[in-house]
Amino acid sequence: MKPLKIFVFIMLCLTATARVGYGQDTATQQAPAANAQEAAVAAADQNAPETARPHEIVFSGKLYSPHKQTVNLDYTALVKSVKGKIGTKVKGGDVLVTFEIPLDTRMAELQNVSLVNMKNLEYQIEETQNLLNSANIKKHELETLLKKQLTSPQSLEQAQNQIDSMQKKLTMLKTSYALEKNLSQNRLDLAQARYGSNVTHTNFPKNGFVKAPMDGYILWMNADLKDDTALAGGSKLYEIGTMDPLVLRAEVHEIEAQKLREGDKASVTFDSVPGRTFVATVTTIPWAPLPSGLQQPSYYQIELTIPNGDLRLKEGLKGQVTIISGQQGNS
Repeated sequence: MKPLKIFVFIMLCLTATARVGYGQDTATQQAPAANAQEAAVAAADQNAPETARPHEIVFSGKLYSPHKQTVNLDYTALVKSVKGKIGTKVKGGDVLVTFEIPLDTRMAELQNVSLVNMKNLEYQIEETQNLLNSANIKKHELETLLKKQLTSPQSLEQAQNQIDSMQKKLTMLKTSYALEKNLSQNRLDLAQARYGSNVTHTNFPKNGFVKAPMDGYILWMNADLKDDTALAGGSKLYEIGTMDPLVLRAEVHEIEAQKLREGDKASVTFDSVPGRTFVATVTTIPWAPLPSGLQQPSYYQIELTIPNGDLRLKEGLKGQVTIISGQQGNS
């Protein structure tokens, strides 16, 4: 019985070994096929165009008005009335502030636009012309006397020199007069643009005003700008800018900037405007980076345009931008 048990045990071991060997051979044959398939997928992914593989780019930026101008007070003045307030929509030429022009300023401006210099030149031209006419008459008399040998050639030559000198002076005076006439009109135009159309060469108004330089909204206003308040010359009164659309500026790392294209669409969220997502478009990608150290990576200041028809967004808000590079909207 013992030899029989030994024989059965040996046969069972041989059978198990054969099955294990068969499994190893099958796995060995299937492995190259699986590896080849994985390599093909990796190669296809590597050779796929850049636009076929979306890249999510996330960064933050701030909102700015794309067009903005500052309104200053040219000189010390007493504010009489303030019409422009923060948030007010204005048009170019609208009166924002009325103020009293200081007396010394009015006197200086009136002297600047007066016609005194031009009138003085007119008088000099007339006087010189009369002298020139008299000199020509005297020259003709000397010519007659010289023919009769009653005067010397030197007298006639001296008379001609005086005529030449007067002629040059008359030409210079006429040139100065033409220049002064143009300058006088330009000074009057400037004064009327600053102080009103009622400014003339002989009259200057007591009150002046500040006008809006462009269409837009009042974004900022001097806190000291109030009725019956004196402000120093050069004081900043207002900031006026456009609000629709706004520009979102952001500093983007060189690696991410290389993935962006003008026209890429972005979704923008603001912590100060919860629950809303805004759509923006990449409009500017500069070729030159912001200044940085030689060993530091470069950053590019890109710009995105974001609509703001309901004026919900304000300048200075910080937003989180998400861009899927290669995804462009129809424009």
